[in-house]
Amino acid sequence: MILGSILALIGSAVAAGGVYMGWRNSSAVYAWLGWLAAAGSVYCWSLTLGVEYGLTIGLCLPALTVWAAIAIEANPQRQTPERVKPAHQWRFAPYQIARQTGHILYVLPGQMFICALIMIALVYQLPVSEPKQMAIGVLVMPVLWGLLAYWYVLSSRKWLHIVLSSGAAAVAGLWLFGGAHG
Repeated sequence: MILGSILALIGSAVAAGGVYMGWRNSSAVYAWLGWLAAAGSVYCWSLTLGVEYGLTIGLCLPALTVWAAIAIEANPQRQTPERVKPAHQWRFAPYQIARQTGHILYVLPGQMFICALIMIALVYQLPVSEPKQMAIGVLVMPVLWGLLAYWYVLSSRKWLHIVLSSGAAAVAGLWLFGGAHG
């Protein structure tokens, strides 16, 4: 148990350092190494403390340490007292409003439904009791939802994202409600 805790702490520190260095240097390699270390530390925390506590601590500890490093790195700058006029005038643009509303409706209720289907189908496969499955789903669903939202927002081909995530939700729905799971 002590060795597992030490490995988990080292993994969390490496995860925080990797994500921070990825942000600081704009390096995808450091960021990916940090995320891999985060996955390893979550696994070690789960082995050491159990799935419920291990997942929570494994996901929260690197996030808190990265924010602490960013807060230390931040340079507070004085703001000028003068008011700056906006560069553009407010104009009513119905196409833009409809487009942004569509994005919001897809990311909030649409992706919530997609993530719920995928998460329920995934945790249903875990070899743990039903309350533990629900606890894991509750803890992991916001992470999955956030990753899908980031992918959607950063994607230049939003239709591809919609098709792939809807397809994954359809497969998960068929798995859950189609009787394929036995």
